[in-house]
Amino acid sequence: MKFVSLRFRVTAWSAGFLAIALTISSIAVYVGVRQFLTLSVQRTLRSMSLSIETMFLSQWGRKGESWAVGETRESFSGSADYFVRILHAGTEAYRSTDLRDSALKIASVSLPADDFQGFSRFRTNSGVDVLEYVDHYTAPDGEKFVVITGAALNAMNRVLHSLFLVLLAVCPCVLFLAALAGYVLFTRPLKPVSVLTEQAENIGRGHMGERLPVPATGDELQRLANSLNRMIDRLEEALDHNHRFSADASHELRTPLTIIRGELEQAIQEPGLTVAAMDGIGSALEEIDRMSQIVQSLMAVAYLDSGEQMETVSVQLDRLAASTIEQMQLLAEERDLTLVGESMDCVVVNGNPTRLKQVIVNLVDNAMKYNQSGGTVRVCVMARGNHAVLQVADNGPGIPETSLPFIFDRFYRADKARSRSTGGMGLGLSIVKAICNAHNADISVTSSEGSGTVVTVEFPLAQAISAAPFVYAHANSQAPRL
Repeated sequence: MKFVSLRFRVTAWSAGFLAIALTISSIAVYVGVRQFLTLSVQRTLRSMSLSIETMFLSQWGRKGESWAVGETRESFSGSADYFVRILHAGTEAYRSTDLRDSALKIASVSLPADDFQGFSRFRTNSGVDVLEYVDHYTAPDGEKFVVITGAALNAMNRVLHSLFLVLLAVCPCVLFLAALAGYVLFTRPLKPVSVLTEQAENIGRGHMGERLPVPATGDELQRLANSLNRMIDRLEEALDHNHRFSADASHELRTPLTIIRGELEQAIQEPGLTVAAMDGIGSALEEIDRMSQIVQSLMAVAYLDSGEQMETVSVQLDRLAASTIEQMQLLAEERDLTLVGESMDCVVVNGNPTRLKQVIVNLVDNAMKYNQSGGTVRVCVMARGNHAVLQVADNGPGIPETSLPFIFDRFYRADKARSRSTGGMGLGLSIVKAICNAHNADISVTSSEGSGTVVTVEFPLAQAISAAPFVYAHANSQAPRL
């Protein structure tokens, strides 16, 4: 379970509101039941008091005290939950027997104040909760009485305690089941969002012009898909403008550069030129060569970024890497470096052999260029799941952490102090990135200062190793150096 996912957050909010609702409803149920039981006891006590007054005490003067007390005893002595006390002329004329709750002794219950009338609730010394009703009654013959009816609330308290335990046990279970059901049920409403996300991730990996499918739901999801498609339109328009500008500018620069180069080559052959003039023309020719390489590289990047389909075949990546390493051994020896191939697993990918070789050449050349004398560059090809992995590692000074996010940008150099001759043009990794994008490959760089750099490229596997024939670069083939 992802604790930052939308489904989890919605479930958490729903469970929180449900918990608040359950808490409030449980309190309301508990208070309501307690109020209902209390009112029921009060109605019973008031009814008992009224019955004693109208049926027996009203006949006190005509039928005598013995009759009234006897009738009261016969009518209420069998009650095991309520007690009755009658006060007449300051003395207790009648007191019912103790309740079945042996902890309550009626004789121990204090008499109310002379002027008190109504309900009172208290706890005896023995710990019994008692609800008592006191009523002052004057008989037709003028006799005054105080009728006290009461009840022990232990039974009601036990009911309320049981209700509290039930609510305490049921509410968390209901909350847990509701949260679990909500988390599961939210899968269906959020499934279109997940599908939309996956489709958005794949847009632009194959070719430009892809759009998100718009569900005809008429809700926020349809509006989101339309908004994303309009945003993709704007981004593609901006990218297309940028690609056209780079391609057009590079193309337009080729002709004047060719003309200038021809004029300078003709001028340097003129007799009578001074040494300074020849040095100046030679320097200009070198800069023209460098600018021609930049233009050629920009045209290559623009072509790759345009999304045009390349000619692809099945290429055995390990043999392509091995042949490239063999060709670059002389360059490594000139720079006092060791270039080795390790873990060359047999893997086949779909791609353009020339462009794939260009990736290996540029990565190895970059690793050698930014290495130290006596260093080592290792090239590794391996199978990992459904991918063919190409790794180029060096033990050079590494790349600063602040530079890692920008190393694939055009004309960017991590080491600003390098000269043009030793630091390149800053387009090598840009071309590698464009080629990887054209092959649906992922490229990543890990580096730490002083420990070297590792560049990893993951290509989708084309097929099983035992599949049809493959293509690889021969030892005498040359990849373009852009």
